[in-house]
Amino acid sequence: MTLLKILWKSLWNRKVTTILTVASVALSVTLLLGIERIRLGARDSFSNTISQTDLIVGAKGGTIQLLLYTVFRMGSATANISYDTYQKFSSHPVVSWTVPYSLGDSHRGFRVVGTNEKFYEHYRFRQDKRVTFAQGTLPSGLFDVALGSETAEKLGYKIGQSIAVTHGVTDGIGFINHDDKPFKVVGILEKTGTPIDRSLYVTLEGLEAIHMDWQDGAPPRKGEEISASSLKKEDIKINLITSFLVRTKNRFETLGLQREINTFSGEPLMAIIPGVALSELWSVVSYAEDGLRLVSWSVLVVGLLAMLIAIYTSLQERRREMAILRSVGAGFSKIVGLLVAEAVLLTAFGIALGIGSTYVVLFLIQPIIEGQFGLLIPIRPLSVLEWTFVGAIMIASVFIGFIPAHKAYKNSLADGLAVRFALPLLLLFSPEIARAAPLKIVSANAWLREVVREVTCDGQGVELMPALVPAGTDPHSYQLTPRSRLLWTQADIRLVIGEGFESWNEKGAAPNNKIFTATKGLNLRKIENNEGHGDHKNEGHAHMTAQGVSVHDPHIWHSPRLTREVALNMYNFLLPKVPSQRNPWDKCMRAFVQRTKTVESNIHAKISTIPSERRVLATNHDAFGYFADTFGLKVISVSGVSTEAAVTPGRLRKAIESIRKAGAKAVFLETGAAPETIRKVAAEAGVRVGGELFADGLSGTDKPASTITGLWEANAETVAAALKP
Repeated sequence: MTLLKILWKSLWNRKVTTILTVASVALSVTLLLGIERIRLGARDSFSNTISQTDLIVGAKGGTIQLLLYTVFRMGSATANISYDTYQKFSSHPVVSWTVPYSLGDSHRGFRVVGTNEKFYEHYRFRQDKRVTFAQGTLPSGLFDVALGSETAEKLGYKIGQSIAVTHGVTDGIGFINHDDKPFKVVGILEKTGTPIDRSLYVTLEGLEAIHMDWQDGAPPRKGEEISASSLKKEDIKINLITSFLVRTKNRFETLGLQREINTFSGEPLMAIIPGVALSELWSVVSYAEDGLRLVSWSVLVVGLLAMLIAIYTSLQERRREMAILRSVGAGFSKIVGLLVAEAVLLTAFGIALGIGSTYVVLFLIQPIIEGQFGLLIPIRPLSVLEWTFVGAIMIASVFIGFIPAHKAYKNSLADGLAVRFALPLLLLFSPEIARAAPLKIVSANAWLREVVREVTCDGQGVELMPALVPAGTDPHSYQLTPRSRLLWTQADIRLVIGEGFESWNEKGAAPNNKIFTATKGLNLRKIENNEGHGDHKNEGHAHMTAQGVSVHDPHIWHSPRLTREVALNMYNFLLPKVPSQRNPWDKCMRAFVQRTKTVESNIHAKISTIPSERRVLATNHDAFGYFADTFGLKVISVSGVSTEAAVTPGRLRKAIESIRKAGAKAVFLETGAAPETIRKVAAEAGVRVGGELFADGLSGTDKPASTITGLWEANAETVAAALKP
């Protein structure tokens, strides 16, 4: 009987084990080759997201950033560019066509894109494919909108339906919506398998129109809105856009035009070549494909180890077989050859089955993947690299066969011919799986802790640690205690105000994914260097950043609008870390936003009872800028932005002159500030002390400003009572 027949009969006697071993190798090979095909398909689809475009132009910034927000609708622009500049280059002699983009708003997590008819006429993807409509027509009216296929499918929108755009880019339902100027769905695009499917398209004039009555990034007050019916498309003037695409008449002129744009003196611009930027971006995201390949190789290693384990463990029941072979003269080479051949044969069967399975699976799922995800998975013969993979697997199987072969030959003849029974003792341990500890969140001050408490439904799904600076404590003079340092180091997430407000925090920074800066990305009020605010150089160490004195006002808790934006940003920061809490947090977030809007409206009504000439808010330090801007008051401060600022005779004299000149009727004390200065100012200026305001955050629970809205209401009540006739 030949060695091959012996091998075949041995495998047939262990057919269940043999089939499972071949299946594990086949599954590993299928996964390896399948991931390689998906990787190639993803690379091709990625590179073909935009075609026949020579340049992408936007504000100066990062190359990849410009590519991401223009083509892939990811991230945000550093700045806008003027429409006049766009028109200048649109009419450039070497330019064939341009496509303008205006970004910045969203709808239920999908980006809203302002553009014109040139987008539908000129945009190309996958070499020469153009944007077409499955239903309806392109937006031409002022408030018309066309939907990407995925947007329409996921949201269930139909032609003729009205939708409201959300201000800014948010995930899910927004909290600041343009409800007064809804758009009407007039078209639904064909599926492209690109970011086009996940966007909404309006006219440039429409995107401009919904912001016409906004000022400084804030919505209009009630009664001051511009109605949608009064707006006409031809009357809308476009001032800014985000970026635009360029196609030159001659490809040789592209580099010259790029250089001209990059050195344009009118405003800082940047032009990038899409192919170069895509290659640069792919070099960054290619870590993902390396990760996929590592996973597939890991699975393959597991499959080969499974084969090794199957052959090795089978030696126990094959001891008599090995002993008989040795007793009839089979030497070391025969035993090794038999077991190595077994490993190679099992691997060869597994590889053949795996290759066949790969093509069957690709044939079945190719149209599904292309339709759902826009990835075209190529079905073609194995590449040189894939054949290299197959060869490496075959070589590995040879080495795997040597291990059980060596073990089999070491077994003695007597041991193999004797009948032995072994009773293995299996000890099964079921360690208890410890529950994951909730996310520990520490806040720099009590106001931030109150915001996160509102967002997370009183800490549902997380652990809210005590605030470092307790309520009612002056944060300007606060120093970290040993207990505070312990809380800070133990926390998983750290919440800070930023803009130099926590001067101690700059020595204990955390990774970006573990620290939330409340002022980051907000439209903050600048600290003016005038008589009302004083010279920054004399303000002590408070409000200092790593670059020097902050030029922005960090007292954001006095602004209802900024409070809502901080809450929304905090929600978006925390939810990915605790995704199971989406539903309850959504409800709490909406309730909080509505409550703050109601309180803000009530305060507007209360302040409106004060005659305009009496609306002067004279305080110890300039902490009420946001409060004054929101409710129409003029601020005069004695010591500037920080409570630690030195009150010089010159500053004191200027403050008294400003109070007299403005016709202020009262000056106000502040919690945490020395009252002697304000009383002296009141006496010199001939006005009364109007009461105590809560300037630097929440009060203790024994006072009315212990909550976010309570802080606003308490201060508004004090101001209104003191300034009314």
